[in-house]
Amino acid sequence: MGDFGGRNISRSDIEAVIDQHMQRLKNGEYSNPPGKDTIKLINGGYAIIRFKANNPGWWLLHCHFIWHHITGMEPVIHVGDKSDLPPVPRGFPVCNNWRPAVDTLKDLYNL
Repeated sequence: MGDFGGRNISRSDIEAVIDQHMQRLKNGEYSNPPGKDTIKLINGGYAIIRFKANNPGWWLLHCHFIWHHITGMEPVIHVGDKSDLPPVPRGFPVCNNWRPAVDTLKDLYNL
């Protein structure tokens, strides 16, 4: 499978390490495991996501393919009611009233 400090690693070595971690996980030995924020899907595939929605707000799910951004394939999950959210700050941008700085547009369109 590869070299590790002059010692060849076998598939059974890797499986043994994975088994050890699985036992630790089952025994609750990991008190603060890292969260996973990425799911890879095959073409035409899907994922079912279950989570505890206890943080009020609007949460954007996105993909790193620019075509998905352009075509609106970015679901938004709304958690909570309007009364659960803090008040909107004075002068906070709303849809269609925000404009980027002119120099940003120049860079974007090569002007």
